[in-house]
Amino acid sequence: MAPELSAKLKTHPIVGVALGAGVTFGLLCQTVQGEEIFGGWDLQSAVSLRGGFEDQDGNRSHMLVVAPEFTLRRENDDLALGISGGAQFEQTGNNQFTPRAAGLGVDATLQLSRRGQANFAANYSIEQPRNTDPELPTDVKTPGFTQQFGILAGYSHQFAKTQVDLRSAIGRGQTADTTLNDDSIQSNADQNAWRYGLGARVTREITPTIGAFVDAQINRELYDTPSSALNASRNNWSYEAQVGAAVNFNEKVQGEVAFGQLRQTFDDAGLDAVQTFTYNAGLAWQVSDMAALQLNVSTNVSPTSVAGEAMRVVDVGRLTYNQEINTQISFSAFGEIERQHYQNSNDEIKTSRAGLGLQYLVNEQISTFANYSFSLREPTGAAASRRHMIEAGVRFNRQ
Repeated sequence: MAPELSAKLKTHPIVGVALGAGVTFGLLCQTVQGEEIFGGWDLQSAVSLRGGFEDQDGNRSHMLVVAPEFTLRRENDDLALGISGGAQFEQTGNNQFTPRAAGLGVDATLQLSRRGQANFAANYSIEQPRNTDPELPTDVKTPGFTQQFGILAGYSHQFAKTQVDLRSAIGRGQTADTTLNDDSIQSNADQNAWRYGLGARVTREITPTIGAFVDAQINRELYDTPSSALNASRNNWSYEAQVGAAVNFNEKVQGEVAFGQLRQTFDDAGLDAVQTFTYNAGLAWQVSDMAALQLNVSTNVSPTSVAGEAMRVVDVGRLTYNQEINTQISFSAFGEIERQHYQNSNDEIKTSRAGLGLQYLVNEQISTFANYSFSLREPTGAAASRRHMIEAGVRFNRQ
């Protein structure tokens, strides 16, 4: 690595997570078998190398990506533990290689009794979007990196044909300052917030293949500073209730569908409450031994920088198809529709995405792939944006 590039990487905030983990990962993979160090643990690691070209409204650029990742798991009769992590280094256009994202997570499941189970998870991630990200203003030179941290804990208990699940969460999200094209600094402190949540689900078995459930969730968000766009605090309470059904037909069709209402009220009386119909679905259909179809639909509410709006409602639907041609060759395809809309205006952003992928398994350690994707973003009152991307790469696996 060139000395000047090494010096730049060492000062990048993402490197604190990514570089040390990446070096450790590389040394482990090159010098010893995983089981020699992690006795009793199942170590899986991989590195993906890919490159491609992107066309964003006629502006063309190339990209190179290096993405290491690992998973450690250990299970016995009563306890299951897991650790996973990964990073992404990217080079685009005339830019040098940049750490783009990194993350680390741990999880544990403890069987307390024949009917009771406790679970715990913690995760941390850091990411810096490109300055060409369509969600960012056009005058951004260097976007601020975003950090997310979360801790989740839950307990499940089976009462005959009724299961009760309790959950809790605490999280922190924050975004660093943004540098604009004129080299001025824009603070993102009004996007930084603590989040707390409590939830419960009660599921009743109707038949061996169908269960009905009710689900309730309450969340509290506390922002560091008032919103600069609203000149008001976005501190809020949100309440969501859903009813739904879960199905499992001999593992051929499995998943769940739920519908409900979400209401978000703000501490500041000057902000109108957000109320919306919500739906969530995750269904998987094993069409044959060689083909699978998956449907995912969701609704969520998140902050927005649109003037006069405290929050945005995002509806997403995605359909994915995977097909194995033989033991070595497979392909996949997806289609996705996303709609962002608001409480107090008719403005919306519609985004359509589609893609195709081809995978070839060389052996147990090496696979190659090629992908094409297209997206169309249509904001109200603004020109549509089109993006084409084609990429190819190789993935090295170690178990």
